[in-house]
Amino acid sequence: MFTKYSGRCIGVIHVITTRNVQGKVPVIVKILKNILKNAGAKSIFKTQYLAAHPGGTAKVGDLVDSNLMTKYDNLFICDCSVIPEAWGMPPTTTIIGLGKRLAKYLSKETK
Repeated sequence: MFTKYSGRCIGVIHVITTRNVQGKVPVIVKILKNILKNAGAKSIFKTQYLAAHPGGTAKVGDLVDSNLMTKYDNLFICDCSVIPEAWGMPPTTTIIGLGKRLAKYLSKETK
């Protein structure tokens, strides 16, 4: 996901873990850092684990269009960051709906 910070576009990757993968987090972080470096990231920061339902960091109409595409062709964002603001409730049903809508859009684009 992308968000604006001090006029710059900042990329953010969230790693959600379960007990099955918690021991693999250092490996996952290393892989993600390599992806970010290859994409041109100049600074990479790692924070502690976070449990929240953030929203509004890549709002529809701001950083993504109504089809959830960023300004970069074929780069889509489909998580709670496209929701205008955090509402404090689990956004699972909404994200499933967004995912289904995006899947329909993408399947039409490939035909």
